[in-house]
Amino acid sequence: MALNVITIALTDGARGEQIGPLVAKQLGFQFVNDEILDRAAQQAGVSREDIAEVERSPTLMSQILSAVFIGGTGEFPMYAGAEHMGDPSESYRGLIQDVIRETAAKGKVVILAHGAGMLLGGTPGVLRVLVTASPFVRAQRIMAERKLDERKATKEIERTDGERQKFFKRFYDLDEEPATAYDLVVNTDALSAEAAARVIGFAAQNG
Repeated sequence: MALNVITIALTDGARGEQIGPLVAKQLGFQFVNDEILDRAAQQAGVSREDIAEVERSPTLMSQILSAVFIGGTGEFPMYAGAEHMGDPSESYRGLIQDVIRETAAKGKVVILAHGAGMLLGGTPGVLRVLVTASPFVRAQRIMAERKLDERKATKEIERTDGERQKFFKRFYDLDEEPATAYDLVVNTDALSAEAAARVIGFAAQNG
């Protein structure tokens, strides 16, 4: 059975940002990444930059979402069904997850990042992919792409991996990211972005 929703989780330096659009082009699907943030920001009444930041920072998340509550009534502007919400950070999680579900429901889409694979686990027609590589290879790529020395590139890998761990804990109460949360794990140590995209596309068409 062909699968019509592809979620791609990625580690920094694994080239998932390149692979996602290639998979979408190969399959004739829509590619979605920042659009998730755009729709969530529109419904929350804040900027995309604010939403992008709160995805990383639970403290700022609470500040921003508290600011757009209406006079302590528990109502959230531009977001239907937001009455009687408690912790604004929980409200935000529900909002962005609703956007992901709505996007997936339309089908023929590749969704990059935002924990979409975790959220859509068990949903028919969804292929959940993790694109990763060894820390050494990822650091080497970051050194070349961002003009960093080896020490700074290694620190960046450690920082972004830490952010991923905190994200999954905050959004899905996971202490670690289990490999079994994905249907396909693609290691790009030896694979080009194009080759990795072909592997994912083949899996989607023959799943």
